[in-house]
Order: sequence, then structure tokens, then C-alpha cells
Amino acid sequence: MSGEALLAAAARGVKGGLVRLQLGQAKPHWSPDGGFLALLDCTPELFARTQGGDPWFFLGAQGRRLAARKLARARRAGRVQADFPCYTPAGQLRWLRWCGVLEAPHRWRFFCLDIGRWRQMQRELEGERERRQVLLRCTDGLAFEYDGAEDVMTFCDRRPGRAGGGIWRAEGYLAALEGSGCPGTADFAAICRGKSAGPAEVRLEGRAFPGHEGGWFSASGAPVEGPGGRSCVLGVLRDISAHKKETQKLRSRCCRDPMTRLYNKLSTAEAVDGYLQGPCRGSSGALLLIDLDDFKGVNDRYGHQFGDAVLTEVSARLRTNFRATDIVGRVGGDEFVVFMKDAAAPVVGETVERLCQLLEQELPSRRGLSVRGSIGVALWPRDGASYEALFAAADRAMYEAKRAGKDRYRMAAGAPAPALGEGGGGEVGCPLCLGRLLERATAAPAPEEGVRRVLADLGDALGAHRTYFVWKGEAPLHVWTAPGVAAGLPDGPAAPALLDRVDLQPYYDPAAGCCPG
Repeated sequence: MSGEALLAAAARGVKGGLVRLQLGQAKPHWSPDGGFLALLDCTPELFARTQGGDPWFFLGAQGRRLAARKLARARRAGRVQADFPCYTPAGQLRWLRWCGVLEAPHRWRFFCLDIGRWRQMQRELEGERERRQVLLRCTDGLAFEYDGAEDVMTFCDRRPGRAGGGIWRAEGYLAALEGSGCPGTADFAAICRGKSAGPAEVRLEGRAFPGHEGGWFSASGAPVEGPGGRSCVLGVLRDISAHKKETQKLRSRCCRDPMTRLYNKLSTAEAVDGYLQGPCRGSSGALLLIDLDDFKGVNDRYGHQFGDAVLTEVSARLRTNFRATDIVGRVGGDEFVVFMKDAAAPVVGETVERLCQLLEQELPSRRGLSVRGSIGVALWPRDGASYEALFAAADRAMYEAKRAGKDRYRMAAGAPAPALGEGGGGEVGCPLCLGRLLERATAAPAPEEGVRRVLADLGDALGAHRTYFVWKGEAPLHVWTAPGVAAGLPDGPAAPALLDRVDLQPYYDPAAGCCPG
């Protein structure tokens, strides 16, 4: 119940009475009625007897001096109103409100009310108001009152240094708040309408809370009866901006790999599953599992500190090659996962080929050294509906790439895709495409390495144990031997040439970018 309602209830229950005062005689004379005598718990006989000795007996020493000054000042106006402490013959205190009118030059008529209960309630309200002010000064809480009938919001910030007394009012507040699009405004609006007690986290910006733009607050409130019996909501906003910032920092540390700043293993799985199960997912996607080839040798030869620098460089290249909306994570020592959102198979193939070329670029910290990776690709939803299923499919494809000689990628579900190129729908590009072979060779850091790559790709594509680079009728100049096959050249005549400029020329169509047929 509001303070005004309490005072109204007190007024309905007060006791009152009339008394006349005659001055201009040797002694003042009081003529009370029964109501006035009841206020003082006094009989007519006792009042007359006590008045004969001291006409001002019920006012006390302080009250009679105050009454004399009041009556002297009010004589010209002809009316007076004042509150006096009065005493019963037994010495009990009674607070009376005196409302007087001058009826004749020396005669006053007073109507007296017992305001003891009202004064007690007033003291309690003042004490409660003071306690609220003390609490506001001692906390970072900001009080607010929302009048739903008028759609008026009042903020009260009594902390030191607040301009304008810390009071700010706005009409049409909820409409402006809900139109701002700030996080948590719907929950705060529910509190203001009395539909929720909170707490709720809300970010107030712009007109929502001038002087605290961009801050995060915890809001809670409860309905109360406002002026005129209207429904209002009183509540408190507590500034949690620092706590929110620290929480976000801790959450970032928990879900990020500390060295590469990519998602860690757990957060990668949560992010992918969250996207796949969310309402904003697309119609296609792909999960790439990337395992760096022979990375243990890098650590053994150059040290773990250099190996960490390589992982950091690889992470940077992954971020460069993929969109900001894609999910990139480090799930193992030298294993990375990328989930491409809204990516069809042809786009995935082009992106993975570009990634292979990007990984093979020379490391800035070690000239002549580059990294390579074996990549397994699983398409969503074809190869799985969850992160776990897609990871398992990509893992199988990645090990197929490892067994095929590394430095290449494979598509899941039995659709191989060597690093030489991929046609639409995940089909294998032509292994004897001269244009792609030249691109593959020129991307190598040295000519000998380029030749080795071309021979390795041809051998893998044709299923040969060895491939040779020779001039017609001459001994082999370069030889590639498949992993697991004994090295060395066969006895007898020179091996037939699998790569020859004259033999390959008729098969290359520059306009098509591959061999016809």
C-alpha cells in the first residue's frame, strides 16, 4: 500500500472534538465538548477543576509557548492550523491537530483531531524512505518505477555525482525500448508489465537509459499500487557490465585454443551441432578434417617452438581461406576441422584445392619449407546429420588420402578426389590434364620438387608403382616410387615414358581446361 493510501486510511479512523477559547479575561477559559474531552481521557469535572489551577495544563510548557506565538500571528488572518503535543491528566502524550477560526475579537473556536496514528505512519514512511536512500547510496543499484497506465518510466540514481539529482523520466518508454532491438528487452518489458519478477539480463542503449549506453544490467521488480490506485512496478537495475565482460572473457578462454585462437575440440563440436540443429541452418555444408603430413618430423628437426609457429601460420591460412561465418577449430596436435556453411559440393572442391595450394606456400619463417596436409571431406547432410557422424566420415576419407600418398584430399562415401582437381559433383579430374599438371609443378618451391609432385600424382591416378620422366629413347631422368614399393629401376631397356611433351600435347584443350573425353 502506498504512503498516500496509508494516510487516507488513518484519516478515516481518527477521533476529533470541538473546543472554544475565550481570551481577554483574567484567565483564559476553555469550553470543550465531549469529543475533545475524550481525546484527553478527561471528565468535565476533572477538566474544570484542573483548568481552574492552570488553563493551559494539557499543552505543557513547550506547547503553551508555541500556542501563544501561533495565536498572536494568526489574529490578523483570523484562522490558524498547527499540531501540538498535548497531555492527559495522567500525563500521556496525545498529538492533536488544531484547526481554529477567530469568531470574535477574543474568541477562538477549534476543531481538534487526534493525529497520533497518522504521525506514527508518517515517521515509518520517512524512515522507510530514508532507508531506501541509504541503500541506493551504498549500492550500484538503480531504482526504477514504471507507470503502466501512463507508460512513463522514472529512473532514480541517487549515487554521488549524478547530474540533475539522478532523476530521469520518459514517456512512451516501453515502445521505444522494444524498438531498440537491444538484447534482453523482451524480458525487461515483461518485468515492467508485472508479468515477471526477474531477474533478467538486459542491455540498455540510447534512449533506453541515457548516460549508461551499452551497459549490461540485471533487472528485477514487483507490482505495487501507485498514485490514484494505478498499477505500477518498482524495481532495481544492477550494473553487471564488468561481470558480463569478465564472463565473456572466461568463456572465450574456455572455448578457444590458447595458441591458435581457433575453437578447441569441445567448442568445435558444440558450434557445429548448434548450427546443424538450429533454425538458421542452410541446406548444405561440408566438414573438412585436415591432418598435417609428417608434422612430427618438423618438431624433431626444428624443435617444438618452431612447430608451434607452423601451427599458428597454418591457423592463419585457414582463417584466410574460409569465410568468417565458417567454423574453424583445432581438434588435435596437428589436426584441424573446418565446417563450411551453405556450401555445395562444387564450391567445396574449389575451396579445398585452393587450401592445398595455400598450405604448400613457403613458410615465412623458413625459406624453402612448406607444409602439406591430408584432407578428408564429408558433405552434410549426405554423409551424416551430426558432427560426430560427419567427423567419422571425414576421418575415414582423410586416412584414404594418407594411404594414397598424402598431400591430397578425399571425399567421403567412396567418392575419391585427388589433389589434382575435382569436377562437378565430386568426380575425379582428368589425371593427364597438362594445364593442371603445370599448375601443380609451378606451385612447388623448387623444380625438382615440382617434378616429384607431378610424377606422384600421375602414379597415384594411374595406379602405377613407379612413374618416370624421360626423353624419348633415353634413360629415365626422374623416378617416383610408390610408398611400400622397393626403390630402384627395372633391368633391361629404358622404361616407357609416362610423361612426354609430344605425347601429351594432343590431349590438352586450353579452352576446356582438361583433356577431351
